[in-house]
Amino acid sequence: SARMRASLVLMGCWWALFTLPTIWILRDRGQARSGAVRFRAAVNQAVGEVVSTLGHIRRFQSLAWFLIGFLFYNDAVQTVLTQSSVFAEKEIGLNLRQLIPVILMIQFVSMPGALALGWLADKIGQKQALYVCLTVWVAVLAFSWWVTSATECWIRGAVVALVMGGTQSVSRSIMGLMTPANRTAGWAIRQCSIS
Repeated sequence: SARMRASLVLMGCWWALFTLPTIWILRDRGQARSGAVRFRAAVNQAVGEVVSTLGHIRRFQSLAWFLIGFLFYNDAVQTVLTQSSVFAEKEIGLNLRQLIPVILMIQFVSMPGALALGWLADKIGQKQALYVCLTVWVAVLAFSWWVTSATECWIRGAVVALVMGGTQSVSRSIMGLMTPANRTAGWAIRQCSIS
């Protein structure tokens, strides 16, 4: 329908607007590769790096367990995000005209939510902040059993928005903190610039 097409164009404009600061401000600090890499060489290098990582996994057991946990809870988060509109439409009876404002509200609330969770993580620690996020997700899912109206759907959406971006950013911070310095991309870039 025309409304669906218009909403897709609006989303594209939204993404384009918030991509501009990244394009204008961020610069790649790594050195450009000289010459094209053959496909077979790139595949061999990628497979070699995966095998090397798996070979060292016993040295980084905490990180490995965290990544396994992340795989499960992030999959759950993505499922909630992708199925919420289906739930609102099929179970609550919201139509597209009612859904679009909810989706836009979630986009606007998620930014201050992510900033607030960043502040909270600085105050109580990354791990505790992640626990707060996951507790909120569990509470939202439990609350969904009783959601029967558009107003309750708005409340559910606003609560999801508060932890949506923060869950991802706190998880990345934890992974960065748990990764040894000589195994990070930043270390690899510095080594390239030294050599």
